[in-house]
Amino acid sequence: MPTRRLISLFAWAIVGCGASRWRLMGVGPGEVLLGITSAMALLAVSEQDSAPPLSRVWRWFAGLSLLCLFTGTLWALALGVWRAGDFGHDAVALTFCFGSLLCLMPLLTVPEGQRHLIRQFLRAGVAFAFANLLTYILFRWVLGETSPWIGRLNGVSTNPNQVALYVCSLPFWLMHAASAHSRLFSCIGLAACLAVGWLSGSEALRLAWAVGFGLAGFWSVRDWAQRRPTYGRPYRLALVTLVGLLLAGAVLAFCWTYAADIYAIGGQGDLRLLRWRHGLTAVGYSPLFGLGPGAFSGNGGAFEGQEAHNLYIDWMASGGVLAGLLLLGFQYHVARSLIRAGHYVLLAGLVALLVFGGFHYVARHPIFWLSQLLMLGCATPSKFSSSANQRALCAASSVR
Repeated sequence: MPTRRLISLFAWAIVGCGASRWRLMGVGPGEVLLGITSAMALLAVSEQDSAPPLSRVWRWFAGLSLLCLFTGTLWALALGVWRAGDFGHDAVALTFCFGSLLCLMPLLTVPEGQRHLIRQFLRAGVAFAFANLLTYILFRWVLGETSPWIGRLNGVSTNPNQVALYVCSLPFWLMHAASAHSRLFSCIGLAACLAVGWLSGSEALRLAWAVGFGLAGFWSVRDWAQRRPTYGRPYRLALVTLVGLLLAGAVLAFCWTYAADIYAIGGQGDLRLLRWRHGLTAVGYSPLFGLGPGAFSGNGGAFEGQEAHNLYIDWMASGGVLAGLLLLGFQYHVARSLIRAGHYVLLAGLVALLVFGGFHYVARHPIFWLSQLLMLGCATPSKFSSSANQRALCAASSVR
């Protein structure tokens, strides 16, 4: 099976998984395609002499996280708060995310294959955003303003938050990898992603983009000032820093005002804080290992089978403080690698993705983990031994 077909199928499987809520017995078409792709990739790629750094990081993170989740499940059974339905949904989703990406790690750690995967990721994302935009226009023209879904992007997906998750970090990828495509493609893709993100009505996405684009702009200007001639550089850096701080203050003021307005709409702010508090209450029943996969928050109290709608609270409710520290450690490793590599636009995309995760439980979606693994792979190129490098070059030749 040619590697190019595998990677292309994988990219479009992620589109199906992130863009569709259609389910057959609890399993979506994206998950099915991604599972098939993982199995074929596992058979098609030759084994390496030693695990690259990216593969080792993911194996440790996935393995220890699953161990915490399993231990937490035993504790939930002992407390009598285990719910079969919620457990099955989350356990299958998380195991699938970890396992499928682990199977695809040989492709993610081959530099040429990784570059091709990023190109496919960008193409699929732009096509997905453009299709959602066209479908939104069609629904608006056919159904009119009376449709209750018009304000929430009645497009390819019936869940606008999944659409928002997919396009959350995509604009930053388009700006970072602009040389991989024509300028026209990058501009059209960026415009489509921004339009779809805005039409999705996701306040969390708008807030995440405000923070991410603000950081990207500041770091880009500062990088430009540092690359200028040495004469007068300290003064330029001081001026850029001052202007950046002023802009950061303006962005924070906008975000605070915007967040306050969102908080007051329909009492959703009070409800969200209530969910967070009840989620933390559930964490207190098993702070070390959590309570296993499932939803442990609620409007009236803990253990009502509802999510806290916060990545870190829901993650700690399932895997405890240990899993929370593992998650923070993994994300810190990604951020530090991006800083060392000088990929500040991608770092801004990572920050935007994590801000969005502060309002939704995104750990069950492969696109959330894939984005971080690709960022880590871009920042830390794999180092193979001579024999493994020859096999990698052979695998890369099939990509071309």
